[in-house]
Amino acid sequence: MRYNKFFSAAIVLCMIAFFTMGWKSSPTTLSFTKAPITIFINGGNAAPFTTSGAFVTEGTRFMPVRHSGKSNAGAIHCTNIFETSDGTGTFTILSNCQFTTSTGTWRVVSGTGAYANLRGNGQLVMANGTETMTGVVF
Repeated sequence: MRYNKFFSAAIVLCMIAFFTMGWKSSPTTLSFTKAPITIFINGGNAAPFTTSGAFVTEGTRFMPVRHSGKSNAGAIHCTNIFETSDGTGTFTILSNCQFTTSTGTWRVVSGTGAYANLRGNGQLVMANGTETMTGVVF
């Protein structure tokens, strides 16, 4: 009889430990279906950004600029690194911009955290110190 009480108490303690343990989960990765997005950037390097459409977030965009050379003097190629302010991850967009038309193209090349699987592309317009990227992500 004493053995049964000990065995029952051990089972109860194991169950309590099992149900009160915190489970460590891997970082959440968002799943994207092909959907329109708009990314609005207010300024140059280290500028605030917001997104609307396929997902909504905000943060800071960092942009190292690489000029394309003498043959395309009015064009630049930029790496745009978007850091979300909520810490869910980053995504990187390469853009090609023409200063003569204040337009260009962009494409997502990588991401971390929730944006690890993000891909997409579209058009951009530069006006009055801002950039508006429109397109699709998937």
